[in-house]
Amino acid sequence: MEITEHAGNIVIGNDVSLKGVLIVPNRAVVNGSIDGEITAKELVVGQTGRIVGHAKTERADIHGEVNQTLAVSQSLILRSTGKVTGVVHYAELEIEKGGLVEGKMTQQSSPANTQPAPAPAPVQTPPPAEPVPSAEDE
Repeated sequence: MEITEHAGNIVIGNDVSLKGVLIVPNRAVVNGSIDGEITAKELVVGQTGRIVGHAKTERADIHGEVNQTLAVSQSLILRSTGKVTGVVHYAELEIEKGGLVEGKMTQQSSPANTQPAPAPAPVQTPPPAEPVPSAEDE
């Protein structure tokens, strides 16, 4: 096995507990527990995985639990066994039947959609209407 093949990835196995701050350049798979912060390009929380703290990622696939804050800049998939409690920021969201969210959810624009909205057309006021002569004016 070539070491560079999995460079920048981490797998936190069942029954492994970590406390602190993790910065993962690529993919983080959490089957154990994290108490603290994790930042990764891609985050997968397995059915036995649990994160308490702050998680920041581009893409998340949640089968287990995330508590406190989850910020996903692109795609969040909450599986049928997944549970997210706290504050969730996402660009795209998919929740399978059975997936549970408790807390505040906020949709953010994805990086691909960050172009400014076109300016609204200026409002034009119609010219004042000409008075219509009546039969009494003649």
